[in-house]
Amino acid sequence: MQFVTADTHFLDEHLLGIDNFAPRPFLTVDQMDQTIIKNWNERVSENDTVYHLGDIAVYFAKPQAKAYEKIFQILDSLNGHLVLIKGNHDSRGLFKYLAKNNYSFSG
Repeated sequence: MQFVTADTHFLDEHLLGIDNFAPRPFLTVDQMDQTIIKNWNERVSENDTVYHLGDIAVYFAKPQAKAYEKIFQILDSLNGHLVLIKGNHDSRGLFKYLAKNNYSFSG
């Protein structure tokens, strides 16, 4: 099966609360991320393909490699073969990090 998604914004604390542009009903980033991962994995099987059309995550930890590692761990916990498309909140550095660490993705 094939799925299309975008704007997961993993790790994005700016989406919490009621005063934001696109608020999500979670108290913490971890709660938001775990809910997305749980819902994703309940629907998507290991053999499915998921086209992610950008804005995978928003996380600016320092050093930057720490942020990329955290995003890598989240992506690695998701079922399916991911085809990642760079969004305006996604950095080229993330895609370079994923390639360098042999993350299997297309895009």
